[in-house]
Amino acid sequence: MPSEITLFEARRVITMNPSRPYATHVAVRDGYVLMVGTEDEFDGLDAVPDRRFADKVILPGFVEGHAHVMEGTLWRQTYVGAGDRRSPDGRRVPGLRDIGAVVARLSDADRSIADPDQLLYGWGFDPLHLGGARLTRHDLDRVSTTRPVMVH
Repeated sequence: MPSEITLFEARRVITMNPSRPYATHVAVRDGYVLMVGTEDEFDGLDAVPDRRFADKVILPGFVEGHAHVMEGTLWRQTYVGAGDRRSPDGRRVPGLRDIGAVVARLSDADRSIADPDQLLYGWGFDPLHLGGARLTRHDLDRVSTTRPVMVH
């Protein structure tokens, strides 16, 4: 005998379907998404309503198996990788080809942070893409001698 259907309500459901990118409700049974749609489309469905996400944005059925979701949080920080990247808002962020360019981008970020105690975090750095050039303490001191600077 199948278990009951739960009908989740959300402020927005991101479907990842270009022909229907958004919805407001998701029907789920036994951990499987049965259908996404608007409240009217579920009229008459024998389901248990669940409003815990009513003020949230959800992405149903998404399984993160490769850490790209975590990369999204890194975009709040300063990208210092060698390859061009697209930011979450679609901007092209040019890659950096040498240590001087890394120091320059970190210095720009340093000037934009009002709190002198706030960590300046650069991400995406890989010396293999810069011919083996290493980022040193002296390079980071060119960015700031007062603020903590971390690059990974």
